[in-house]
Amino acid sequence: MKIIKDDAESLNSFEDESFEQIMVIDVFEHVINLNNAVEQVIRKLKIGGRLVVSVPTYDYPKFFGEAFDKNIGHLRHFTLEQLKSLFETRGLRTEMIKPYTYFYTSKLCSVYYKYNLKILNLILSPLLNMLSFFTEFIPKLPLTEIAAVFIKIH
Repeated sequence: MKIIKDDAESLNSFEDESFEQIMVIDVFEHVINLNNAVEQVIRKLKIGGRLVVSVPTYDYPKFFGEAFDKNIGHLRHFTLEQLKSLFETRGLRTEMIKPYTYFYTSKLCSVYYKYNLKILNLILSPLLNMLSFFTEFIPKLPLTEIAAVFIKIH
């Protein structure tokens, strides 16, 4: 696997339709021109290629705090419907879309981000992994992040 870093709003380093899979993890909430960034990423994806996306929801600042949300540069948040529409209106099909961080994992993450102590990290990291597995079975909890996979169909 080759990992390449580039500007999401231009992606001039790459030819169109040159990737079978692109992962955009916690990026779209930071870009100034969202539509341009989305169109650039889609142009670089081959027909039949997969786009893996992760973005925060409107609940994110409620759990991590408004100040933290602003300090890390979040310009926007998404609903499941907004994220689907963003890509389906541009010729992609939704293969999977679901929340992946819930209330309790979010609360632990906020402690993790706030204090960032090595000993705390040793305790919280395994606990977060375990909670992530179990919270998937408790669908009524509020979500703070969305993970999605889209397929380019034309």
